[in-house]
Amino acid sequence: MAELFIEIGTEELPARFVGPMCEGLATALAKLLGSLAPVAPRVWGTPRRIAVAFDGVVPETEKLEKLVTGPPVAVAFKDGQPGPAAVAFAAKFGVSVEALERAPGPKGEVIAARRLEGGERLVDVVAAGLEAAILGIPFKKTMRWGTRREQFPRPIRYVCAVVDGARIDATVCGEPTVNSSVGHWLWHPEPFAVTSADAWVTELQARFVEPCVDVRRARIAAQLAVVAGEEGADVRVDAA
Repeated sequence: MAELFIEIGTEELPARFVGPMCEGLATALAKLLGSLAPVAPRVWGTPRRIAVAFDGVVPETEKLEKLVTGPPVAVAFKDGQPGPAAVAFAAKFGVSVEALERAPGPKGEVIAARRLEGGERLVDVVAAGLEAAILGIPFKKTMRWGTRREQFPRPIRYVCAVVDGARIDATVCGEPTVNSSVGHWLWHPEPFAVTSADAWVTELQARFVEPCVDVRRARIAAQLAVVAGEEGADVRVDAA
């Protein structure tokens, strides 16, 4: 079991985009991973980054042998010799005609082939589908930047994609993925290595970024309460 961590670094997003973007990324990646990710993800979001971590991901799906049935034996073979139906069926499933078997069907014997299913590697699934998952997040307003044809709410600066700290070799909007992140854009723009989601949170907090929406909201409410107390005022709560 491993940890998959994905972070999208962007230019400043409108605050109202952060929540839907977090939900959209988590949903898109969960759909991409399927049975490779048996546990719901953890999600973080700020106007300059959206991140998702899947704990307990499976490095590779289980390989299972499956018997696939085809046309009736009477159709596939004539006088004991394989006909076009048998040859086409064998070619479709990558076996020789001699390896075809017979199996009971609803109206008599049919030809069958044994094949292995599963065995998809996590890194291959992510590498092949990461860009489509990210760009497929639905938004009412998107934009293009530079010479790229892809669209997103704001230009993508980088995409960090790692499994247990090891970079997944993929490309998003023409740029290779990285295994690093950055802190506050003004005070700590230098990159740092991402080894795990928890370490990423700790490193960001040390660089003046709180990636958790709920923590930021609670901190703002506490600060408002302190100021209101000092001024002898009441806080008019405005969730937005």
